[in-house]
Amino acid sequence: MLMRLFTVVLCAVSLFLTAGCTMYSKPKSGFAGATGGEQLERQFWDDIQKKDWKDLQPRLAPMFVSSTATGNRDRQASIDYWQQWSLQSVSLADVQVQSAGTDFVVTATLTVTGTLNGKPAPVEPVHSMTVWQQVSKGFVVVAHSDTLP
Repeated sequence: MLMRLFTVVLCAVSLFLTAGCTMYSKPKSGFAGATGGEQLERQFWDDIQKKDWKDLQPRLAPMFVSSTATGNRDRQASIDYWQQWSLQSVSLADVQVQSAGTDFVVTATLTVTGTLNGKPAPVEPVHSMTVWQQVSKGFVVVAHSDTLP
């Protein structure tokens, strides 16, 4: 009887310990796993580089606006513009995050390789600023500016 009770208790403890191991899931990746302005900015550029429009589009606010050396664009015009790019790499440096409550303004210096609208990407560093706003499902970009052509 004592041996049977011991076996039942041992099984129950094993089940509890095994269940405990699955309590903590793998950390989320991409935008869902980003916890700060720098991570959000890196994911933004990563999606543009990888042409992951499915992941990027929900992160652009409906009233999103971008400003570049070639003009201002709304949400759809910005996506159309980025779709013409073929970036091999994007490297961020000098990243600074200014928080305004739960929102972020991220500035960075970028180095990009590849082509932009069929032309080689600039060799000189690119300056970038992105405004991230917290919403119920994470963060969205409301404004972006860079010195890319």
